[in-house]
Amino acid sequence: MTIRTTRHCRWKLLAASIAAVCTPMADAAPSPNPSPAGYAATGALDLIGSDDQLPDADAGSQELYLEVSLNEFATGRLARFVLIDGRLHTSAATLRELGLRWLGGDTASGLIALDDIPGLQARYDAANQQLALTAPLENLSGEREVFSAGERSIPRLDPSTLAAGLLFNYDVYAQGDGDYQSVSGWSELRLFGMGPGVWSNSMVSRAINVRGNEGDRGNTRLDTSWQLDLPDSMVSVIAGDTYSGSLGWTRTTRIGGIRAGSNFGLQPYRVTTPLASFAGDAVLPSTVDLYINGIRQSSQQVRPGQFQIDTIPTISGAGQAQMVITDINGQSRVVSFPCTTPRSCCGRA
Repeated sequence: MTIRTTRHCRWKLLAASIAAVCTPMADAAPSPNPSPAGYAATGALDLIGSDDQLPDADAGSQELYLEVSLNEFATGRLARFVLIDGRLHTSAATLRELGLRWLGGDTASGLIALDDIPGLQARYDAANQQLALTAPLENLSGEREVFSAGERSIPRLDPSTLAAGLLFNYDVYAQGDGDYQSVSGWSELRLFGMGPGVWSNSMVSRAINVRGNEGDRGNTRLDTSWQLDLPDSMVSVIAGDTYSGSLGWTRTTRIGGIRAGSNFGLQPYRVTTPLASFAGDAVLPSTVDLYINGIRQSSQQVRPGQFQIDTIPTISGAGQAQMVITDINGQSRVVSFPCTTPRSCCGRA
């Protein structure tokens, strides 16, 4: 009898270099499985389950490290499995880390046979060392993906563009006839760029001339203040002539002192109204298109499991929102949400 000997190569990550480790194998009688320490994730693949306390592979079992996909979604992970009598087993902790849940899975430990989990299907590709898992939606336990269709980058001022300046603003009014002439004006002077904050001063000037009487001329100072704005924290500090805050049923009071408070006008791009939220789930990797009043607001790629899309408040009054979910097989389903206000347009697919 002739026994042909081949070489079985496995890859091992050593520090910053990758080395090939080859061990001889006999075709007629398989040798014991190599140590799991000889295999590590290469590149972007994460290795999970290597620290699980699994029993050593005996003569009737085979230890495997397989690249796992879940519901046609590549997880980018390698997991440790044991093939015993033609059945794949792995630890309960590995299954939970892959995003699976099942009855009694929260407290399960030790080896779990994949075919013992109701609804879970496994396809083992021995040639490519891959495992494709297919699970119903209720067996997926991954965290909900949250997308925001209205995300905007916060603008930042370039300090090199800041320069000192002086602004003079004015309004002039004049009237008169043969016996009476008057000129009045309002002016504002602002100084900025000379240290932090903005200095401002406003006044009213007038000149009146009446035939036969002495004229009247004068200036009246209105407000003098220094204002410091902090856009990142949306806070304004004013020292000098300012006014107090007010509610909807009260009036402001002009004061002389220091006033500090929130100023949402420093971030005009920030949305302060309630956001509409759309939640759904998908069994396969899908594309979710959100339409509001027939206009597409966002398009997101979602993985199997639950997802949520937060949008900007674009609906005023009655409207219609539609979520079109298209999986990788091209099958689409449309979910409609009637909207009367932005807050009431929160739905679940």
